[in-house]
Order: sequence, then C-alpha cells, then structure tokens
Amino acid sequence: MVNAGTPGSKAPEQLKARHTKTPYDKKVDIYTYGLVLFYLLTDGHKPFEEIKNAFERDKIVEEGHAIPYIEKYGCPSWPDMQELLNQCVQYNPKDRPTAEEICSVLCKVDLLNLKKVIPNQKDLSIDTCTIRIFKEDKQAVVTETKATPPPEPDPTSPQQSSSGDWLTRRNGLAEVWMASQLDSDTVISTVNVSLKGTQPVGKVIQGYVVVMTTLSHRYLALGMQNGIILIYDAHERQISHKLTQLDVEIVSMTMYKIHSKESCLCAGLANGEIILFPLSVLQNNSVQGFRHQLSESKEPVSMMKSIHRKLYVCSGHTITIIKVRSCDTYELCKSLSLCNTSASKSLESIYRLEVSSDEKQLWASHRNSPAIQVWDVEQEKCRGVLSCDEVVQKQFSDGGEASRNICQERHYRVTAMLLQSAPGSPPYLWVGLASGHMIIFNVITRMPLIIVQRHIADIRAILEFKANVTGKEYNMVITSGFGFRPLGKDSKSTVDGSYQNCGSLLVWDSSMPKWANVLAEDAKKFQLQLNN
Repeated sequence: MVNAGTPGSKAPEQLKARHTKTPYDKKVDIYTYGLVLFYLLTDGHKPFEEIKNAFERDKIVEEGHAIPYIEKYGCPSWPDMQELLNQCVQYNPKDRPTAEEICSVLCKVDLLNLKKVIPNQKDLSIDTCTIRIFKEDKQAVVTETKATPPPEPDPTSPQQSSSGDWLTRRNGLAEVWMASQLDSDTVISTVNVSLKGTQPVGKVIQGYVVVMTTLSHRYLALGMQNGIILIYDAHERQISHKLTQLDVEIVSMTMYKIHSKESCLCAGLANGEIILFPLSVLQNNSVQGFRHQLSESKEPVSMMKSIHRKLYVCSGHTITIIKVRSCDTYELCKSLSLCNTSASKSLESIYRLEVSSDEKQLWASHRNSPAIQVWDVEQEKCRGVLSCDEVVQKQFSDGGEASRNICQERHYRVTAMLLQSAPGSPPYLWVGLASGHMIIFNVITRMPLIIVQRHIADIRAILEFKANVTGKEYNMVITSGFGFRPLGKDSKSTVDGSYQNCGSLLVWDSSMPKWANVLAEDAKKFQLQLNN
C-alpha cells in the first residue's frame, strides 16, 4: 500500500508513508484528481514543474507548499474551478471533499459561468455602479448607462485588442466605476475588468453619491444627495466641474438619445420632476437644465429607462412614457398606473423596471417587495406576478440556509433586474435579491431556471456588456453586491475570508441560461439510463 501511486502525482501522506509506513486512505485519490484538473486546465502543465529534480518536487509536496494558481500558466480566471482544485489538493486529507461532493459541484451551472470575482474596498458596500468602455488610446467608443444593456458597437470602429487581456470588448476595454458611502463622503472606485489580476483603486470625494452613469468614453455623471451633479473625468481620475446646484436630491439618472446627433443627460429628482441637460454640460458648467413635471405625483423619480428613443419614468406607482424632442420639449406617449389592482395598492413605490424590446411587456418591482409584476403595456393589465421569496424558499425547502432565515418579505426584496434578449433564444430576466440570491427567469414560461446565492447580501446592480475573449465575442454580465460565497461547503472553503466583508463584483458569462438548459437535459438523459 505504501508503494502505490503514480510518480509525480502522489499526495503528501503517500510521500510521508515511504518513511513512516503510516497507512493512508482513498483521500489520496482526491488529491490526484486535483492534479489531473490542474493538468487539464493549464494545457499540460504540472505544479512545480520548473523544479527539475524529482526529489526536490516531492519534498515540496510533502512539506505542504501551496500549488500555484492556474492563471500563472496562462489559464483564464476561473474562480470556482480554482476553488475546487484548491480543496482537492489540501494538505490535510480531512479537508478534501468527497467524490460525491465533487460531483455535486461539477453539476452546478455556477462552475461553468462565473468568470471572475473582484473584491472592492473593505467593509464598504457598492451603492451604485456603471460601466465605461474605452480604447487604450482613449478614443471614444460607446456610451454606457446604469443598468441598461449597451447599444450595438459601431461596425466602422477599428478593433483593439491586447494579448494580456482576458476580457476585452471588440472596440475597447471594460472598466467598472463604483460609489461606496463612507460616513458623509463617498469612495469612488474603479477596476478594469478587462485585465488579469487588477484590483479596484479608490478615491474619496466630499458628499454622498446617490447614482452614477456614464456619459462618454471619458466622463461620468455623479448625482449627489445635496442636489449637485458632478462631471467626473475618468481619464484624470478627478472631478472636472459641477452643474448648478438644484434645490432637491438627485435620485436617478440615465442617458437619452434624442436623435443620431444629439443626446441628453436625464436626472430624476426627489420631488417627482425630471431635468434634462444637453451633453454640452461636459464642457460648460453654466449650462442650465430644463425641468419637467410629468405627472401629478410628487414622489421621487426612482427609476428611468431609455428604450427605442422612449423614456420610461417611474414615480410612485406611475410609469410615464415620453419621447423627448429636445431638452425643453417632450411628447407624452402613455401614463401607466400600477396600482389599479387590489394586490398592488398595498405595494410601495416602483423600484426597478425592465421593458421588452417590442415594448409590449414590462416587469416592475416595488420597494421592499419580493414580487415582480408582469404588465401588458398595450392593455394596461397585470398579467402575472413572479414571487421571488417563494421561489427561493421552495429551492431550499430541504432545510438549507434559506429556509433557516426568518421568512420576511424584506429579506428577499428585489434589488436589481436585467432583461436579457438575444436573437435565437428566449429572453431571460436576471433578478438580484437583498438576500444575495440571484434568480434567472424564463420570460416566456415565467419559471425560474437558475437560483444561486454567490453574494452574501444585497445585489445592488446587474449590468450587461459585450466582450471579446480570445478573438470571439461574448456577452458578459456583472453583478455588484456585498460579499462573496464560495461554491460548495463553506467549511472546506479556501477562499480568503476578506471577500465576505466588502462589496464585490462577480463577472458572469451571460450564456449561463443556455448552460443551465444543457445541464438539465443531460441530467434527464442520465436518469433515463439509470431507470432502464
């Protein structure tokens, strides 16, 4: 028994047994499996292969030196697979997973689709964030807005790539900007998710940033609690200038394209008004915005979304749909009240909104509620409700963590949404909850397809953008929330505990719904084979 094992693939206890004759168990096979994973993931590399002396390599393993990360050998970042590998090659056999636990992890859709974990500033949550797309030569590419899928890239723009980048857009690099409250001030942090190994860099500014959005390749707009809109220069990493101070808090912001040559910054105010600024605000701090009261509601404009040159403005229980002709004029298209049913009258104001590409359906969540209403825009009728709390509790009804939590609606309230549409596939609704759960619904069947809990608490935003990986285009999704939960059992996790005490960005492959369907079909086929 003590002489068994493949040379170069032996566990520490096997190597020790050569001297001590101490018996070992089947956990040595788990260690060897971890080495096989390493070999497959790194395209044939072996741990410590740079050490040519076999005796020295065995000594390093026997002494319990940590195996290098797979990224050292050119493998793209793969957090869950790295975590599984780390657990398999633990020095203490008792800390290694069982074969059953490994199989369970390998069948999880998270494993295939979580591409990167980026911790932000310690002990700070991420209150709001936006994505900036830029080239290495700092030329304009596209304009991104908060929680809004980016427009299609300009096919006439030259391609830009870098051999050192694992995640780059066809036209440029992706940078996430985040705002975190620190007492009465705000930490503005940024991280280039296009590059390996980059970590957020923060800078403190005075005042509390409520919302932020991207204006161009260079400038961001920061909406402040004190009614000021700051124009932030992302190149210089400093405030460029501020607009005239308003007499009311900025609550929401988005960009609106009036026509091919003119866009405006739209800001929603706490008194129910919106204010529109021409993009000349980038160069001129004396430009006055145009204020509009769209409805009788004086409740805050909690959310705005631009779809096909229509602006959806949420205030209280009302969604006002307008077409902006210029910053001082607009055309009213429709006013939709979401409190015309007995169930919806008890709900608080609208908090998050998504609209279908044909503008026939919309999905609305309300503040402090786990429910998402599905509305027929043309008929002005609620066609159904997605109850996220029931979905999560049903998933974990076997006594898992979710079922042990106090069942409160606020715990499972909807905090973020993203409607994902792609040609040739059904649309999916990504939903983030205050509990840290993420649910992906099939919009057509209204059934949950994926339920995961990789953040510890509040998922504040879900953003989508297009990226380029090894020459092929992919869609990526970023979730911002508090903390990070490793895949598998926490008791065997090798993830640094500091990940649990800060806001975190998780980068996902947005084809995750497709992989969930593939795994489900494979599971059905396997079960049929067992039954036969």
